[in-house]
Amino acid sequence: MGPGQAIKSGLRHYARFSGRATAPEFWWLVIALTLVEVVIVTVFEKLGGFDLAIIPIAGFQISALFAATCIAITIPLLSVSWRRLHDIGWVGWWVLLWAAIVMFFGNILMSVIADIGQCQIDGGKKCVAEIGWGYGFAPAAALLIFVVGFGILMSRPSQAATNQFGPEPSEVA
Repeated sequence: MGPGQAIKSGLRHYARFSGRATAPEFWWLVIALTLVEVVIVTVFEKLGGFDLAIIPIAGFQISALFAATCIAITIPLLSVSWRRLHDIGWVGWWVLLWAAIVMFFGNILMSVIADIGQCQIDGGKKCVAEIGWGYGFAPAAALLIFVVGFGILMSRPSQAATNQFGPEPSEVA
């Protein structure tokens, strides 16, 4: 399956959580949607879109338009990840556990970055060093471990023939 076919297949099954997805379908869709997200963020930043339709979510001021684009990209990423886990014989629910862990450590890391930013505004260099190494390294390392581990898991070869989640994707196409 080439890149174009893989992306089309992933988008055609935008919100389908049943069945299986091959490794190329998963990786090409992840790359394509990541590039789309980078473009969207860049355009939002250049045009001031982050300041449009601001709504409070979990204590943060977030642009409703930007939140909608993030959700639109998250759905196919979850769906293709779910189906990719099916392809290697795992239950799709594992992707939700992975996402929760990544969000947990990502939130901690964002809090650390905010604290470092505040220390820099206050001019406390010792404070920056204490925050950065005191409790910033552990969430960054955990986040890296989970993301790399998930990448390795998603790179595993497909289960041959039919498994409990359906026929091999190459048989269906």
